[in-house]
Amino acid sequence: MTSILIPPPGPLLRSPHGALHPFRTHEALLRRCGHVSDPPRRMTVCQASVQDPTYAPTFSITSLGMPEQGYHVPPRLACPLPPSTMARDPVSLPLLVYFSGIDGSGMAAARQFPSLLAMFDMRHLLTARDDHTPFADMVGLVVSQLEAEVGTASPARPVYLLGESFGGLLALAVAAAAPHLVDRLVLVNPATSYPRSIWPMVAPYLLQTPPALYKSVLPLVMAPLIGNPVSLLAAGVRDGAGQESAARQAAALLQTARTLWAQLPRLADVLPQETLAWKLELIRQGCEHVGPLLPRIGQRCLILMGTRDMLIPSGSEGPRLARLLPRARLKALEGASHSALQEMSQGLGAVLEEEGFYIRHRRLSAPLESRASPGGRGEAGPVEVPGVAEIDRYAASATRLTRRLTSPVFLSTCATTGRRVRSLDHLPRPAPGRPVLLVGNHQTLSADLPVLCEEVLRQTGVLLRGLAHPLLSHEAEAEPREARPAGPWDALSVLGGAALTPGGGRGSSFSQMLETFGAVRVSPRNMFRLLSNGEAILLFPGGMREAYKGRGEEYRLFWPDRSEFVRMAARFGATIVPFAAVGIDDSLNILLDPSQVQALPFVGDALRRRQALLPQARSGPMADAGWSDGFVPPVSIPRGAPQRLYFLFQAPIHTDPSEARDRQACDALHSRIKGSVQEGIDFLLQARASDPYAAATSRLLRESLHPGQPAPTFPL
Repeated sequence: MTSILIPPPGPLLRSPHGALHPFRTHEALLRRCGHVSDPPRRMTVCQASVQDPTYAPTFSITSLGMPEQGYHVPPRLACPLPPSTMARDPVSLPLLVYFSGIDGSGMAAARQFPSLLAMFDMRHLLTARDDHTPFADMVGLVVSQLEAEVGTASPARPVYLLGESFGGLLALAVAAAAPHLVDRLVLVNPATSYPRSIWPMVAPYLLQTPPALYKSVLPLVMAPLIGNPVSLLAAGVRDGAGQESAARQAAALLQTARTLWAQLPRLADVLPQETLAWKLELIRQGCEHVGPLLPRIGQRCLILMGTRDMLIPSGSEGPRLARLLPRARLKALEGASHSALQEMSQGLGAVLEEEGFYIRHRRLSAPLESRASPGGRGEAGPVEVPGVAEIDRYAASATRLTRRLTSPVFLSTCATTGRRVRSLDHLPRPAPGRPVLLVGNHQTLSADLPVLCEEVLRQTGVLLRGLAHPLLSHEAEAEPREARPAGPWDALSVLGGAALTPGGGRGSSFSQMLETFGAVRVSPRNMFRLLSNGEAILLFPGGMREAYKGRGEEYRLFWPDRSEFVRMAARFGATIVPFAAVGIDDSLNILLDPSQVQALPFVGDALRRRQALLPQARSGPMADAGWSDGFVPPVSIPRGAPQRLYFLFQAPIHTDPSEARDRQACDALHSRIKGSVQEGIDFLLQARASDPYAAATSRLLRESLHPGQPAPTFPL
């Protein structure tokens, strides 16, 4: 191999905020950790790649030498580039922290460094080969270093974790331990499937083989770590297609593949039996640590899985993780092995952009001073507002069919003139010191809620923070399995898959909608915090009683008499917007209402036992005497073609903090809001009678003849 000389390593790196980092330059720390045994002036792969775009990353297993005798370096975050080589302000870029596989060097992703360093301010974790830090302690070390790195940085700067193989376990654990520090995860063949691989069965025999035999067997077993040379060659040829240097690139990459395979006999020196034994134990600890946490990891997550991973069963693990992680999506890398990052024909940065997963700045639902103030999944603090690409992906899975079948109509009302328009132009926007509270009626099974939240976000850019029942929020995962409700027995999936399922239904459209739009558990504390932050809040006073209506209860309001939500809103001078929605209640036939379901033999007794275990949405000042907050859905079937959906936002009502101390005034305002919602329902039911396209057949025919144009509705 050709050595590339650089000046001696520089002093301790400083963060963009001036604080000393607890690590030195990448090359120096590689040597200290035992991953580089060459002279100290040798350039690292990532440095050469950035300074020379034509540089082909080639490295040998022999460069991953054993650690210096008697010198121990704990796991540290290192910067791949010294400050002198940075041609851009790192603070202007998102931060990416890379966790590698069991080698701990970070070299497996070397081919991706050029594209990643152009898009991110990058760090990666270096671990000495003789390091025996337990998994839980390693998570703590990383979190403390990450806190020092980003704890006081602007919350608008995105923080990504990229985890490959064992690094995927570590990335998941860090995200769970410090959700306020981590925004997005990229997992590449994560080792979460290790317990279901052949390794727990094979490893004991491999570790007990005689040393001479071990050196012969290990290269064959660990070959997938090096990668598929055919894939490497094909990737290089595709990258160089149409360029004059294509032949040279292909030849260089072919030589790289040959070099990599020639290093297989050296694997036994890099991973002696005692080192491999500890690394496998570390993976086992990681799987035990991360497994129970998966449903609670609410960060946006992109899972990249190689379809030909021969080391662990990544092909089947990808769909499993996509179901368990609340906000994950899966991308299969066809033909990729366990070393997918080495073999990808497309740069990882390009993949992130193609998937709409790369952002340079976060737009938050409300101002946030620092990341020291946790705000995220299940928290009432500010959250990241979904971008256009994320909304489009959400719509494709959750609302596109609903919109196609129901052609929703949205109306808003001018506060001064009372004039109604077919848009949300008159819907107030929240601001610091002036929160907005939208108060409306629940339709059956809340099937219109995803469409409502999506449309408000698209038209106004405002993220509605919903107040959800505990069993539909993230806290449902902490409930005993026997306490979770059965999903509704209905055929509402034809309306976009918004039916409610146990605990919010991990992986269901409704659950993903709650995650995407930052819903929190309905409680006085959460509502107080949302109001104090100046957020836009979505409240349905009728709760589950109104969502789980019985026969003959279409469009009835079931609001408690207490006006506590009005008093709290007035305390912050909130603008209250009553709104009405129709179209769902008369699209369904209720076969059995909740009371009849509970009266069924055997089933009723089981439901009553379960009800006793369920948390109540209303407690303290939000509770009401005799109020039923049961979680028993009706048995329903569609009543033919779905009705058109109509939403009307009434004139805003401004409150004053002085009103919060006047209970009679709050009670009167409560009655006014409820009356406005009822008046809106009555108006929509009457007005839709003059809608020429209220019927599904004529509406769908008209829209099929005029693609992209919603069918007209009733005159205003």
